[in-house]
Amino acid sequence: MTLSSSLTLGAKGLLLTVAILVLETIFFGTYFLLVQQAEDESVKQQQTREIINRASKLLLRMYEAGDKVGKYGIHKEDDPATSAASLAAYEKARDLIPKQIDWLKRNLQDQPGQLVLMGKIEENVKVGLELLESMRIASDTKPHWEAMKFSLDQRNRLAPRIEELVRDLRDFMGQERAIEGQLPALQREKREATKLVLISGAVLNGLIVLIVLLFVRVVLTKRLNILVENFDRLKDGEPLHSEISGGDELAKLDAAFHKMASSLRGEEALLKSSESAVLSMISQMPAGLMILNGAGQIEFVNPTLAKQLGYEQDALEDFELSKLFTAGGVTGVSLFRWLKDNSTGRVVELIAQKQDGTRFPVEFSSADISTDRAEHQLAMVLDVSERHEVEKLRQAFVAMVSHELRTPLASVSMFLELLGMGVFGKDIDAVQEDLTIATRQTEQVIMLINDLLDLEKLEANKLELVKCESEVEDLIDKAVEAVAGAVESADILLLFDGSQELVTVDPERVVQALTKMLTAVIQLTPPGEAVSINVVTPRVTRQLLSHTPPYLVIEIQVPSLQIPEEQIETMFERFQQINLPGMEQGTWLGLGLALSRAIIEQHGGEVGLSVDKGAGSKFWMQLPKI
Repeated sequence: MTLSSSLTLGAKGLLLTVAILVLETIFFGTYFLLVQQAEDESVKQQQTREIINRASKLLLRMYEAGDKVGKYGIHKEDDPATSAASLAAYEKARDLIPKQIDWLKRNLQDQPGQLVLMGKIEENVKVGLELLESMRIASDTKPHWEAMKFSLDQRNRLAPRIEELVRDLRDFMGQERAIEGQLPALQREKREATKLVLISGAVLNGLIVLIVLLFVRVVLTKRLNILVENFDRLKDGEPLHSEISGGDELAKLDAAFHKMASSLRGEEALLKSSESAVLSMISQMPAGLMILNGAGQIEFVNPTLAKQLGYEQDALEDFELSKLFTAGGVTGVSLFRWLKDNSTGRVVELIAQKQDGTRFPVEFSSADISTDRAEHQLAMVLDVSERHEVEKLRQAFVAMVSHELRTPLASVSMFLELLGMGVFGKDIDAVQEDLTIATRQTEQVIMLINDLLDLEKLEANKLELVKCESEVEDLIDKAVEAVAGAVESADILLLFDGSQELVTVDPERVVQALTKMLTAVIQLTPPGEAVSINVVTPRVTRQLLSHTPPYLVIEIQVPSLQIPEEQIETMFERFQQINLPGMEQGTWLGLGLALSRAIIEQHGGEVGLSVDKGAGSKFWMQLPKI
């Protein structure tokens, strides 16, 4: 594998960026260098012109200084005004000449030959200025004719210096003009070079764009297109392109995609096999099953459900759900929406209609098995016709117990009561004990029948509750008073410290529930035990209060009672026999705890039992507070 193929996309992009930056840096560096050189040549040309201009002015100022100093001496006696003006002009020229020379020397630093010549010119100018200054001094200190004679001598001495100065300045300016004449050619060369660099830059930028396009097309776009095509091929079930070569991210992604595609196809084959197995299993299940689409149409039914409805299995495909079922007046297209809201994860009862028009009750429950592609519901349908018949028989039995047993037992109870009162004779001492037992047993049977009828009403939601504000202490006192005889017979002690709490309940029914629970506790408590009754208000958080109403708990604690763990769950079911350590025979609890639970649940509360090895057993019921 080559180095470039093993690089990541980030590294390749970085290398390309660095190469582009290097080329662009070279281009802009060369371009700015040429531009700078062209500016330097332009500045040099202007500087050369200024040098020539100032050099020519230097000679003029020397002539002006000589002329003005001569006029100053000539007119000093006869024309003071002209003499003063000449002196001022002379002094101005005298002061400017050294400044001009200093400027020329500063700007000739890059021209050594011209600088040497300027040194010679400066020497002659210096001598000339000294001669002119001596002429001015002579005019100020000597008599007029003597000063004129001195000035004439100085002029003769100055003439050769001026001639030499003229020659030197002419040579100096000639060389400067030669330099000036070369500058346009140099500037043209720089402009041509700059133009060439700009053309090269355009070509370079075009090459860079081409390289970037090739990189995007070959390294990115082409390989990305392969990835996209592989996605489409996988979706359509076609074979994939061969894996992308290289070690960058796209190559790694393509390799991972090939591996995933291979795994998916294996899983797809396994899924199809599993699907066939599941369909075969569903077809053989004894319960009715069907699959519904998002519009409420049947896509599949198993043979069991088809047989229950009296149809051929294939005939039910594409059937509307509403043509087969109704639910409490909900029919038509709204039935499917109602079932989605009410039967998902729960059981609802529907009326099914067979092909021949016969109707029968069913239990319907569903589960969402939707996928990304489609919405589906899996539904289970159970025929509950037999259960309904059993329920009718049970209701008939309860009605029979109510009418055929309770009335005769009431008469027997009244007869026994009259017999005990001596209505049928006073000589009953021999049968008094048997009479007491018969009376108690008759009362127990009547109470059992009443409990059974109350429980049936509660389960059928036919028992009306008359709720009002009630004191918890009063409810517990009434229940304790109701079991006082049983407490005394069992030789146990009931402890209750009182409570100030209020609840909103049906007081008669809650006293009934408490009495039943206390009766069961008394049956299970060993003799000599102290049973404590406590009212507890659980600590409720703000979050809990926003979802549930406040409540309190009535706890009945038996310290030495240990209920086996396997019997805790069944304590509140009907007619349970509890086997406790130390008891020779099992204790039958009858309907008491079951009725207690039904009453409290009808109030929106709960009942339960908790066992602690160190603290015994605790029966409890939860009631809503005001």
